[in-house]
Amino acid sequence: METQTVVQVYLEKTAFTFDKPFSYLLPPEMEAQPGCRVLTPFGAGNARRQGMVWAVEQQPAAPGMKSVLELLDDAPVLDERQRELALFLSGRTFTPVFECVRAILPRAMTLLVERQYCLSPSALQGEGEDLSQAQRALLSRLRQAQTARQLDGLVLAQLAEQNPVMEELLALGQVEQLGVTRRKVGDKTQKMLRLTRQYLEHPEEFSLSPKQKAVAEFLRPMEGAAEGEILYFCGVTSVVLKGLEKKGAAIRYEKRIDRIPKTRLEHYPNPEDIALSPAQEQVFQGLKQLMEDPSPQAALLYGVTGSGKTLIYQKLIHHALSQGKQALLLVPEISLTPQMVQRFQSCYGKRVALMHSGLSQGEQLDEYRRVQEGRADIGIGTRSAVFLPFSNLGVIILDEEGEASYKSSDYAPRYHAREVAKFRAAQQNCLVLLGSATPSVESYYFAQKGIYHLFTLKERYTGSVLPQVYLVDQKQELVQGNTGSVSRILAQQIRINLERKEQTILLFNRRGYYTVSRCEDCGKAVNCPNCDVPLTYHKDNGRMMCHYCGYSAGPSSHCPSCGSQRLRLSGAGTQKLEEELENLFPSARLLRLDTDATSSRYSLEEALAAFQRQKYDILLGTQMIAKGLDFPQVTLVGVLNADQGLYAPDFRGGERVFDLLTQVVGRSGRAGKPGRAFLQSFQPEHPVVQYGANQDFEGFYREEIAARKLLLYPPFCDLCLLGFSAQKEERVCAGALAMMELLKQSAQSHPGVALKALGPMQKRVYRMQNRYRMQILLKCHNQAPFRRFLRDALELAGKDRRLRGVTVTVDFNGAVEA
Repeated sequence: METQTVVQVYLEKTAFTFDKPFSYLLPPEMEAQPGCRVLTPFGAGNARRQGMVWAVEQQPAAPGMKSVLELLDDAPVLDERQRELALFLSGRTFTPVFECVRAILPRAMTLLVERQYCLSPSALQGEGEDLSQAQRALLSRLRQAQTARQLDGLVLAQLAEQNPVMEELLALGQVEQLGVTRRKVGDKTQKMLRLTRQYLEHPEEFSLSPKQKAVAEFLRPMEGAAEGEILYFCGVTSVVLKGLEKKGAAIRYEKRIDRIPKTRLEHYPNPEDIALSPAQEQVFQGLKQLMEDPSPQAALLYGVTGSGKTLIYQKLIHHALSQGKQALLLVPEISLTPQMVQRFQSCYGKRVALMHSGLSQGEQLDEYRRVQEGRADIGIGTRSAVFLPFSNLGVIILDEEGEASYKSSDYAPRYHAREVAKFRAAQQNCLVLLGSATPSVESYYFAQKGIYHLFTLKERYTGSVLPQVYLVDQKQELVQGNTGSVSRILAQQIRINLERKEQTILLFNRRGYYTVSRCEDCGKAVNCPNCDVPLTYHKDNGRMMCHYCGYSAGPSSHCPSCGSQRLRLSGAGTQKLEEELENLFPSARLLRLDTDATSSRYSLEEALAAFQRQKYDILLGTQMIAKGLDFPQVTLVGVLNADQGLYAPDFRGGERVFDLLTQVVGRSGRAGKPGRAFLQSFQPEHPVVQYGANQDFEGFYREEIAARKLLLYPPFCDLCLLGFSAQKEERVCAGALAMMELLKQSAQSHPGVALKALGPMQKRVYRMQNRYRMQILLKCHNQAPFRRFLRDALELAGKDRRLRGVTVTVDFNGAVEA
């Protein structure tokens, strides 16, 4: 039997339970390889869908097998390791493979398929007399266009209500639909000029003006030059260049160039010149030995704030490069990238690539390409940087590895960068290093058990001591008449710092001006119309805003619940505190940093640089200023709401508060000068606040791990959170209850799977973006038997009518909203 080329393709827009490679014939004129994207017909209506080729085979074609419509990539965009990573992500996060492919690739490589329409051969020949007036009008528009057109450009205003006419013409064979693809973001190009071979070999055959000769002499020793450079250095106009081209002496062309992210250049010592302390040297030698091991390794570096973990990162990355390998360094916040990038670019220049969501899509694309083409061998960035296409990694480092920002929970695939890093390390036999002054409870437990190698640094690198921490009881402040956000003792300490010309950091982890508008008659808050959360007043734009869906409106004049006009704004955010500080310290130079103040490009980097240069005395901000930043002149830290988060509906709430307090306190006194920190709290006796004030990670860990073992939380199990959302409340409730029944049904087929199910229950924000939300919590072990059980349950759900219209999501070890 004759064989044909058949490709196995993972398609977009498929449910996870039906996600599999589909077989298509590959036309002879196409040369697709695994890792290339294609356009295919799918389903009874032959809807055009993108897909990625996973395998190319020679086999007999099945009857009725459809053919690939278009090859979208000339070369593979994913190599074999990246495709393995996509399968890993899909299997661990219960996400369709093509969605995982999209997560790995930069957004700028997304291909958009536009539906366009043209006349069919029969319509061109004038066939089809029995057509309605609307159908004839639309065909007339297509004849006038002469080329394929999009529907929006075809339908006249008077036909706006007759858009189904196009579907009728398609059914009658009068019109054909085309799928035209284009990349979401194009390349940045530069106009270039180079001499022709004919001129280089026989310049005497050309009659050039003196200015044209000057340009030719300028270009002779080089392969080509940018037109702008030629105009500048030769002092000519573009008319001279056009003349050279017209005479055949030069060729004008376009060259792709990189969009380089803007960074500030700072001088940092070369890694070879860094003198480590004896404790650091011991840690470095131990980690270097693990790097040289031919098998993949994982280690945890636990070091107090200011202990010099970054210097060890530098030495390890330098060692990796000296061995001909590459390095990847992840940080939890965009705010931490400028200082880290400056540190490495000072030594390695363009060998450093940067990746985070604050870059434009074009910059992300070009940084990704620089890695892919081998022009960069150090990658620095936030969570998404874990997908940079390095092929010869020597070390992957996650700084402040316990941060929640390394976990993706808002969009599929809901992965943790730590797990992706470990998988990539296993692929390339390299070291994964997790570093933090406040490691996650899970990581420290695994290190204690020997699953990770444990290294510790318990003293600061500079020889300075940890800051002296003071607890301020806010209840006493109220009793003594102080209703402001800043306690009297903290205000006194800020004045002392201003007199000493030393800097202060104040943490207030709440955005906006007022946090709630409440009716004094019925007591209800003014909520977002789309979400079950109060609107926050922002003074900068004078609007009430929702921090969940982005809705905004002017301040309400009456209560939406009872109609009363007695509305009162209360609560405080960073904007209101900024105003309070300006009144308390009118001569102080104050800088506020939160997502509202840093919305424009580069504003965050420029603000941090200004504070570094002591252009400001006080830095007020949210959690983005709490970790990883190194300001030598900061000797005072104040936490204005240390209690916030203690009673968050998540079992990690206490851990998050402890981490935040420990980290922000560690910003003080890092350059030899003694540091102080003041933690304002309404519950200064709370164990988490006490442990944070004492910088006592081991004490906190002992209490936390005992509680988690008793209550069966990670690391003693995995948490699988099944989320449900629907536009109708009754539908989401019925769907969640139905899923609970299907889980019990699936459990009967998998008797060996140990799990505990809790729910269904409402999520903390029950309605978000006009969708009602429920959840089921499964305490389990995320291993192959459990994943088979869950997949079977989800397949049952895909066939159950009670879950129609209900979106189901799967999230392992994310935040639990109870």
